[in-house]
Amino acid sequence: MKALFNATQILKTKTGEMKFNTIIQIVVGLSIAAPAFSQVPVVSTKNAIDIDLSKPGAKVQSSMYGIFFEEINHSGDGGLYAELIQNRGFEDKNLPGGTRLDSGFAIAPSKPNYRSNQNRNFRLPWNMQNMWPGWSVRKDSTRAELSLISEQPLNPATPHSLQMKITSASKADPIELANEGFWGVGLKQGEKYNARFHLRTNGSYKGMVTAKLISADGKTLGQSSLPLKAGSGWNEYKTSLISTGTDGKAVFVLSFDAPGMVWVDYVSLIPDKTFKNRSNGLRTDVAQLLADMKPAFIRWPGGCIVEGLTLENRVKWKETIGDPVIRPGEYDLWGYRNTYGFGYHEFLQFSEDIGSDGMFVANIGLSCSVRNGDYCTVEEVGEFVQEALDAIEYAIGDVNTKWGAKRAAAGHPKPFPLKYVEVGNEDAGVEIYNERYNIFHKAISAKYPKIEIISNHGLNDNLASVQDLDMIDPHYYVAPDWFYARANTIFDNIQPRPKHTAYVGEYAVNRNVGTGNMNAALSEAAFLVGAERNSDFVKLMSYAPLIENSNKRDWQVNLIWLKSDQSMGRSSYYVQKLFANNRPDINLPVILKEKMTVSATPFAGNIGLTANRVQVEVKDLNFTGQENAGPVDFNSWKSEDGKWVASGNMYTQTDTGGRHITMLQKSFGNGSLAFNVKRAKRAGNPQGNRGGGGGGRGGFGNNFAFMFGGTDDKNYYQLSFTPRTVTLEKMVNGTPQYVAEPARLDVEDDRYYSVRITTLNDQVEVFMDDKSVIKYKFAPDIKHYAIAGLDQAKNEIIVKVVNAEATPLKTTINLEGATGINPIGQVVTLSADALTDENTFEQPLKISPKAATYQQFSNSFDMEFKPYSLTILRIKKK
Repeated sequence: MKALFNATQILKTKTGEMKFNTIIQIVVGLSIAAPAFSQVPVVSTKNAIDIDLSKPGAKVQSSMYGIFFEEINHSGDGGLYAELIQNRGFEDKNLPGGTRLDSGFAIAPSKPNYRSNQNRNFRLPWNMQNMWPGWSVRKDSTRAELSLISEQPLNPATPHSLQMKITSASKADPIELANEGFWGVGLKQGEKYNARFHLRTNGSYKGMVTAKLISADGKTLGQSSLPLKAGSGWNEYKTSLISTGTDGKAVFVLSFDAPGMVWVDYVSLIPDKTFKNRSNGLRTDVAQLLADMKPAFIRWPGGCIVEGLTLENRVKWKETIGDPVIRPGEYDLWGYRNTYGFGYHEFLQFSEDIGSDGMFVANIGLSCSVRNGDYCTVEEVGEFVQEALDAIEYAIGDVNTKWGAKRAAAGHPKPFPLKYVEVGNEDAGVEIYNERYNIFHKAISAKYPKIEIISNHGLNDNLASVQDLDMIDPHYYVAPDWFYARANTIFDNIQPRPKHTAYVGEYAVNRNVGTGNMNAALSEAAFLVGAERNSDFVKLMSYAPLIENSNKRDWQVNLIWLKSDQSMGRSSYYVQKLFANNRPDINLPVILKEKMTVSATPFAGNIGLTANRVQVEVKDLNFTGQENAGPVDFNSWKSEDGKWVASGNMYTQTDTGGRHITMLQKSFGNGSLAFNVKRAKRAGNPQGNRGGGGGGRGGFGNNFAFMFGGTDDKNYYQLSFTPRTVTLEKMVNGTPQYVAEPARLDVEDDRYYSVRITTLNDQVEVFMDDKSVIKYKFAPDIKHYAIAGLDQAKNEIIVKVVNAEATPLKTTINLEGATGINPIGQVVTLSADALTDENTFEQPLKISPKAATYQQFSNSFDMEFKPYSLTILRIKKK
């Protein structure tokens, strides 16, 4: 994960001036074959879903659905990790590793960025005012003077401590040092909480120390008093407290009842009851939400934190093991300090506890390219390779090895279930990554041949210099229509299949869906339908990000929400859970038949041009075909806005202040016309491109588009050109919808291009300089998706159907080749009243699965699927 709305497959436009020579032709006679594995809906006289049991397809790997963990949104500290104390070691004001403080900024070293080779000079604001966040003195704070000091540290991992100079205190009126926890210390009545803290004195303090649990309204819910131990050095104190009440906004207090000097360090409060009762364990409700997903694997530690703001700021796994008091932690690039409490050992233990395989992500000597992007030399890469090899040894090495012995000493002599190692995080796309990937792959595969190695490459990366490629990792953070439009093409179109497979390590719909509504969930379900159908290529998947503390959202849309006393899954959580818990062993062919009336020439209509913050020159526009052949008179075009000027065979638009449209008010039928267009001169707006991802989406970025098949200025198809892509999309009531994968092309400034569009009935092909760059076969714009497979162990047919439309889907399901069907089975439905519906803490199960017994399954049966729903059918074979 790089930054909000930045992903491997989301294409960004750049500001710049351009010149085009564009020739566009529509001709008759083109035949474009649909991809062999696609599920383009078939237009039919009635709705039907035909499932062929006689032709089993690809195996659906047991590894298909896993989870991705990264310390973001306080997903670990203040989330999955059970620690209740914020800033327990008084180290939250430590600068990020590798930075220095100057004029209110943490400044990274000025080093070349590995992508741009330019010095990024990365910095971030650094507030040094509140030096001990999370902590305060309750009531009268004037009687105690606090200071953060570094003299006589508890240990090297916690170099600072809190010095308290208490001027006045008594048993009746003590000084209370309080910790607010992570937006409240969450307590439950009757539960036991284990406190651990460290104190030292200089002999001036003669009182007791009392650990307290205090409710939001000031009531003491539990306490334990301890005498101070002798000596002027550090002493550790442990005690347990049982809460007499439930409160999500409680505080933890250390109470001092006499004047004097006291130093405090490493204060911890962890529930006695953790997931699987592990020491230094996990919060039970959050861990159970994850366990209920039955993930095949867990990826750790990230995400961008693998790379770090700087190379020094990266996660160093060896610092995350051992007694938590000796783990130094590190500033997390998502805006807070990571205690490393949920460390490498805990990740491996959790994987084992819930029956998942582990996936470790290794840093390869690069920091995050959208932060500082500094990197080690190729001569230093060996140190990072060894770090990865040591991590594998800790997980699965013999107890006689160095790191296997450390695992055994930590209480786990048996190997952990580590199965995968990913080489870097979102680092691909440059040669420096390929070089390092080759080094890592050679070293890991030589020593640990059973470890499966994953690269960061996307679907379309240059792999010429990659020596051994097993599995790539494309990422997708998109709007809902992106997944709806590509569910049946994105993986189906990978033909012929490469030797490597794919792990979709990060995906989510995270824009135009509120904080995560049903529209997001259903479009992700459509995406999963396409991925599972292509299980011969897609072997693993994990949604990202996984968890957010609702008080600290660093990323717009996340799967699981929590606060100190509650946790819940979004509708998307239930989609992921339903797919994972209803994974078949083998795919079955599915034909989705739609009853509808479709034009034989869906691309027929008006043509036009749009210019978005650019200057445009168009000339030599011609049509050929069955009628209206010959050049077009630009004087016959109707300009909607902008400065369009016709002069002979030239048409220009010079206003760069916005998006301007001109239309030819004449309809042209698909397959009956051809035309030539030349377009020249494109100059970007001085303010530059403000567009987001999407490869030239209508209205975004500095682009030019040729429109066709239009009914008005808000409904049409368009071929859109940006500096990096050529995209075919459909505008519906002014909103762009993807219909084909963008062509990744560097459309240079001050250069003429020849572009040709050919159509035949429901098919379109786009050529640039006589090279085919886009093919598209019209598919009905109806958001219905279906997939089926066999659960061999239970002898059940599993059918998954997505209906993202506002009306019920009434259809017949035909089980072709079935020898016998048990009429009694199960139907599980996840539905909402509206696409904008969301789960909330007040209504956490508003959108959640409902299971029911169904008694009318047969070889052919009718079924109605609710609007806005994902439905799972489990049909028993006799």
